[in-house]
This record gives sequence, C-alpha cells and structure tokens, in this order.
Amino acid sequence: MQRMPRLTAGYFFVYTIQMEATLTPRCPKCGTEVSETDIFCPHCGFELKPHAIDTSVAKQVLIYSVSFFLAPFGLHYAFTYLKQSDERARMIGITSLVLTVVAIAIGIIVVQQFFSQAYSQLDLINSVTGF
Repeated sequence: MQRMPRLTAGYFFVYTIQMEATLTPRCPKCGTEVSETDIFCPHCGFELKPHAIDTSVAKQVLIYSVSFFLAPFGLHYAFTYLKQSDERARMIGITSLVLTVVAIAIGIIVVQQFFSQAYSQLDLINSVTGF
C-alpha cells in the first residue's frame, strides 16, 4: 500500500492506492479513511475542507459599518477577507480596508480641529484674564 498526497480543487486528501487501483481519501493528520463529502475528519476532527466565508449583503453591511464607525476593528475584517481566493471576498476586504483608512483619517482631522479650537478658546480666556 502506497500513500500519495494530492491537492484537488483546494482540498487536501491523502489517497491510498490499493491493489485494485482504487483511490480512497484519507485524513492527512491521522490517516483515517474519509469520504469526499466530509468537511472534518470523523476520527480526529481535522478540517479537510476550508469553510466558505460569508459574502452576503447583511454581512457586508456589518463589515462596512464596523470599518467606518469602529475604524480600527475594521482591519480584522479587511485582512480576513483579503486572504480569500474568492474575488468577491477580496473586494469586500479592499472596501473594508479603504473605509477603515478613510475613517481613521477623518477621525484624525476632527480631533485636530477640536484641539485647535480648544487651544484658541484657552488663548482667548488667558488674554482676557491676563494669565
């Protein structure tokens, strides 16, 4: 019996070649026979197939809202979606990254303007009171 690793459509299986030349998929971690439809190994729990990432409209609204209103937390979604091979997921990641950067830039400008006005008010008070 000879083991040969094979990469098939993004899924990793170890196949066993038997004397009849039939291929049976095996878990790459523990070697237990698994079926082509298994997502996890029934023996050790190893993830045989990567789970699909959610690209629904509701998920996009959540990602974009977090990216803009809670800007630093949007980076998690951005990098998670950018690592995907699916083109739609990568576009969601790019959009999330852009929204996060824009929100951080707007936040910096707003804080800078706030402190500029606060310091000018303090200067006015100091000039009137003589401190």
